Amino acid sequence: METTTSYDAADYYLCGTALPDMYGGFGTSLSYKGFDLSVDFTYQIGGQIYDSDYAGMMASPTASSKGTNFHADLLNEWTSENSSSNIPRFQFGDNYTTASSDRFLTNASYLSLQNINFGYTLPSSVTRKIQVDKIRVYLTADNIWY
Repeated sequence: METTTSYDAADYYLCGTALPDMYGGFGTSLSYKGFDLSVDFTYQIGGQIYDSDYAGMMASPTASSKGTNFHADLLNEWTSENSSSNIPRFQFGDNYTTASSDRFLTNASYLSLQNINFGYTLPSSVTRKIQVDKIRVYLTADNIWY
């Protein structure tokens, strides 16, 4: 591998895959004296994803970039005093600062709390009086934590 400062002379390399090594889900259900609780999770281990939001917040300002956000990582940009930084120098109008690069690839592993369901089933001695077989009152929440 040879270092170059010309984007046209640079080579392309495979930097990993978006495919996970493993993915799936798990959960549990508990019940006690008419109360019930169920919790469901999903997960992925491995794979990479291109973080375009991060890349956008690392972009140099241009005349048309009014109102854009900058990432705090830019405070660690390359300078003559900070020459070991892997973040390019912050320069107005630099179109190459956020060119497609493996520096914006991030680990795609995650654990997500998909659903929590909590309920109470009224006793049949109560529901029979109103000629109903079963009444369950419950709360549910989806996509809780990622």
